[in-house]
Amino acid sequence: MKVLVVGAAGHVGSIILPSLEARHDCRYFDLRPVRGREAATVVGSVNDPDAVAHAVAPAPDAVVYLAMGVGPKPGPVPDAGDLDAAFDVNVRGAYRFLDAAMRAGARRFIYASTMNVHKDYSTMPRIDDTMPTTAWEPYGMSKRVGEFLCQAAAVEFPGSTVIALRLIRPRHEREWAGQEYRPEVRFNDCNLGPNDTRRLFLAALDCGKPGAFALTVTGDMEQRIYDHAGAHDLLGWLPENN
Repeated sequence: MKVLVVGAAGHVGSIILPSLEARHDCRYFDLRPVRGREAATVVGSVNDPDAVAHAVAPAPDAVVYLAMGVGPKPGPVPDAGDLDAAFDVNVRGAYRFLDAAMRAGARRFIYASTMNVHKDYSTMPRIDDTMPTTAWEPYGMSKRVGEFLCQAAAVEFPGSTVIALRLIRPRHEREWAGQEYRPEVRFNDCNLGPNDTRRLFLAALDCGKPGAFALTVTGDMEQRIYDHAGAHDLLGWLPENN
């Protein structure tokens, strides 16, 4: 497939791009060129209509939306409490790309969401896909609204597949040492390993079932806290601790 990866120069992009490129014809969009892929990158803001229109012409078969706009302190991007930065990327930018890509002919859209759509998710005894989201702080709320846009897009563009992946801290190989699954640890063991993350995004792109889906996807191998039934049923994916 022809796949457009938005926010490709960021952290998750650095994990998954080689695996996407091995299977798909990829192009990229970000505020800066993707290293080593400059010729295939459209440089611009997700809220620049001209840049977005250029990115979706010719139309991709699928869009992987990794842009998030904010991050933990300290870092090169605004922190998760920055309302304007969070909503500009996770809501306004997501809407622009959903609308432009679907109107151009794309029928698959993968939205990188977060378990932060649940308020205090690290202390909840059990979480599955059916639980109402509760976040109020800017980052989590912006992703909640982004997931609503995904649901609306699947209605507006019948036959499309729109998947929101609720991630917990995807890790690169260089960060994974010492992060292996430990049943005695409640929270840190739920980070996503690099290969689990790659398999996840490939499986999401392979899914052609029409509709909108929000999936809990973590490194909780025993599903003691996070129920992965939706991801397993729809994508055939479960974490393997790698």
